[in-house]
Amino acid sequence: MKIREIYVKSFGCLSDFKKEFHDGFNAVTENNGFGKTTLATFVKAMFYSLGYSRSSALEENELKRFRPWNSTEKFGGSVTFEHDGKLYRIERTFGATQKDETAFLVDFEKNKKTDVSKSDLGKRLFGIDAAAFERCLYLPQKQIEIKSNDSFVEKLSNLLDNAEDNNNFSAATARLREFSKKLRLERGSGGLLFETEQKKRQLEAQLCRQQEAQRKLDENRRQTLDALRAAEKGSARLKALDAQLKSLEKQRQNAQAAGLKQIVLQRQSELEQKLDALEAKQSELKAPQKKPSKKFTLCACAGALVLAALSVLFFCLNQAAAGGIFAALLAAGAAACFFVRKKRLKTLEENFRTQSRALEAEKQTVVGLLEKARRELTQCAAADACEFDEKIYGQTLAEREKLAAELSARQALLAQLKTEAEFLARDTGDVADTENMLDNATERLEALRKKYYTAQTTMRLLAQAKEKLTTAYAPKLRENFLSLVSQATDGAFSDAIVSADFRTELTAEGATREMGYFSKGTRELSDFCLRLALIKTMYGGNPPILILDDPFVNLDDGNFRRAVKLLKTAAPSCQIIYLSCTARATAQTI
Repeated sequence: MKIREIYVKSFGCLSDFKKEFHDGFNAVTENNGFGKTTLATFVKAMFYSLGYSRSSALEENELKRFRPWNSTEKFGGSVTFEHDGKLYRIERTFGATQKDETAFLVDFEKNKKTDVSKSDLGKRLFGIDAAAFERCLYLPQKQIEIKSNDSFVEKLSNLLDNAEDNNNFSAATARLREFSKKLRLERGSGGLLFETEQKKRQLEAQLCRQQEAQRKLDENRRQTLDALRAAEKGSARLKALDAQLKSLEKQRQNAQAAGLKQIVLQRQSELEQKLDALEAKQSELKAPQKKPSKKFTLCACAGALVLAALSVLFFCLNQAAAGGIFAALLAAGAAACFFVRKKRLKTLEENFRTQSRALEAEKQTVVGLLEKARRELTQCAAADACEFDEKIYGQTLAEREKLAAELSARQALLAQLKTEAEFLARDTGDVADTENMLDNATERLEALRKKYYTAQTTMRLLAQAKEKLTTAYAPKLRENFLSLVSQATDGAFSDAIVSADFRTELTAEGATREMGYFSKGTRELSDFCLRLALIKTMYGGNPPILILDDPFVNLDDGNFRRAVKLLKTAAPSCQIIYLSCTARATAQTI
């Protein structure tokens, strides 16, 4: 794969930038601040897109970091490249979000434009993901060291003996890990297993509540039945007591009526006697006579005769005055007797009328009482004397009141039990349905657990197989690494060790040492050799591009010359784009 042209319409600090490239070594020498790192990131973004992140930190948000400085519009560009002898151009435009991104692949041979915004174009072209691209084919400043990546292992594994027949361990492991995550998250809670376990626990708790509610409901029904039976028994007893009280009340009434009959008879007799007395007294009462009595007449006549004789006597004795006086006295006495008698007669008449009215009123009262007594006597006429036990009546009444209170309490209890039963019925629900759901959840949980165990076991076995494959490609990688490091150091090292995670050890003068024993320059040169060895192992004789963003700034002249020597070795088969602020690399390669 070879890049033929890069066009940056707008990306970070770059704008309307175009650059053509040829086979072998291509140097881009520009001053600091030009945007060399931006250009390298642009190439990666054209093939792999940008990393979309919600983080506000520039280091974690590529979209934010490489948005054009003086524009808020969409930005991007194109890269024209050659692949398998055919010419293509990738055009990509970035927006505020991933949804705003567009990407098209132009096939010059077919004159066809294809939408690749949702495809992993970089993975298809280079066989590795974006992270592996940054760790293998892109060397930023001061970051020559290789860090292990599953995509490397996948690529190397698929390059071993008849790669098409080899399993894609990374893809399989990724699918298994994704499947495992669906079942149970690696961190925290979540996944189908967790949800099913939660559902099972919820159903168990629900079933427990329903069973407890059912137990309480059964107890409620038992209590209700007992209360109903007791209420029925009490009601029957209450009816019997009411009948007994009614009979006792009738006995009481008869007893009272019999006693009252005697009282009424006695009172009737007394009233009849009193009525007789009043009638007798009324008959004895006489009206005053209008004619004067003989006594009164005799006294009056005697007095008149005496006064008349005296008057005649004094007239005969020539005592006319005295005679006149006596005559006047006679006349006055006669008049006085007349008026006294008249007044007395009037008083007597008034007293007579008053006494008559009083006697008549009292008589009428007695007659009324007598009539009342006769009516009462008529009512009591059927009553016979009977025995009435007040103690028995009191005991019966007390028992009745107690029983009525008990029945009232039972009615209240029944109302309470009915209310509780309604609530319990809602809590009880369908126990059988819950049991079926719990059984289904248990079966599902067991099946998911088996699947999860199978996935975990499979991943473990794949990891073991991957380790075996790692040991299979490790010799080829070691061979390439030893060849390059010996070439770079003029045979200073006789042997080398490369681990599965790309840690290296070098043997010199019969002693094998870790890279920490060597100088920084030697370590960086060794890391660069390992990177070239990895590319050679992964891609064989047809390696893709190699982008170097001034990675050798810390090397001294000697190690720098050795690194450039390796670049000369790789340049004929690999297109190299070297970004630098100095012409040191260009001078060394010319």
